[in-house]
Amino acid sequence: MRSSTRVRTRLALGSAVLALASALTACTPGTSGPEADQRGAAEPAPVVETTAAGERLSVHVPTEPGTGWDATGQALVGALAAGGMVNGVDIVHYRGADGTVGLTQLVGEADPGSLLVLGDTLVGAVELTDAAATLDDVRTLARLTDEPLAVVVTADSPYRTVSDLLDDILANGAAVPVTGGPAGSADHLLAIRMLLGAGVPAPEVTTRLRYVPQPSTGESFDPLFDGSVRAAVADVSEHADLLASGSLRALAVSGAERSPVLPDVPTLQEQEVDVVLTSWRGVAAAGTLDQPRLDELGGLLTSLHGTPEWQAALAEHGWSDAFLTGPELDAFVAAEVAAVRQTLVDVGLAG
Repeated sequence: MRSSTRVRTRLALGSAVLALASALTACTPGTSGPEADQRGAAEPAPVVETTAAGERLSVHVPTEPGTGWDATGQALVGALAAGGMVNGVDIVHYRGADGTVGLTQLVGEADPGSLLVLGDTLVGAVELTDAAATLDDVRTLARLTDEPLAVVVTADSPYRTVSDLLDDILANGAAVPVTGGPAGSADHLLAIRMLLGAGVPAPEVTTRLRYVPQPSTGESFDPLFDGSVRAAVADVSEHADLLASGSLRALAVSGAERSPVLPDVPTLQEQEVDVVLTSWRGVAAAGTLDQPRLDELGGLLTSLHGTPEWQAALAEHGWSDAFLTGPELDAFVAAEVAAVRQTLVDVGLAG
């Protein structure tokens, strides 16, 4: 019998979480209900609800609402709720340090009822921040989605092709700023690899490329529209509305093939920039959980993947179904970490 499910959203302040992350395992968990919510609102740090395994889930999104990670978390929560697969599910947002605050929180509390939305941005953030936790401290349970990025400009931009943009960057360097998500994110990596693909020697990339990181993709459009940057990079789904309205134009997409969402936009490879990069998102749990519980959570995600509710979410957002688990997933994540680290080391951003 399907149980009733309520979905609630709370935003945790990153600075408070960072200050208390190391003490989380010693704290008494908050309890569900109105009284707990009131106590949490009155305290400088959030009360994070924990639950017995199998009774209730909490989906942690390591960024503020309105981002691609948030869209994934909301879709995950919605599909779990609509499918009646759990007795209840919450979504909790953590802002700060490009996602590593949420990562640290998950690892610190080690709650058997908590899942973390993660992806390529967190891989780069761990490399570029002094994070208290790394991906070695979690168990990635499933890769869920994958999509290309788009390089976009305003409708009135003089750039008609990605070569126009790259030629301007090569000629004028920092006078041609590009924006996107946080430093180390797929957006940032794509900008770096585009210059490498255009023949810029790795040690010169950071002097040629002026990348202006934003906490979220939505915020990257403001400097684009006010003219303080010349181009922006983000997942195709995060540009969709503005591209459809004509406010933005896409110069290229970063996949191996054209995106079904933007079938008229050529890939980078079609424009002789030999770069392929996509943005993936998945779900992890604290690595200290016992294997039976990790197997249980992994099985839940496998069941979710086959539901009409999840398939509808993929179609709604234009995400590719990139579901992957088990040893193949472990190998994928290890390869992603190694590739991101190598790119950042090559251009001098990581040691």
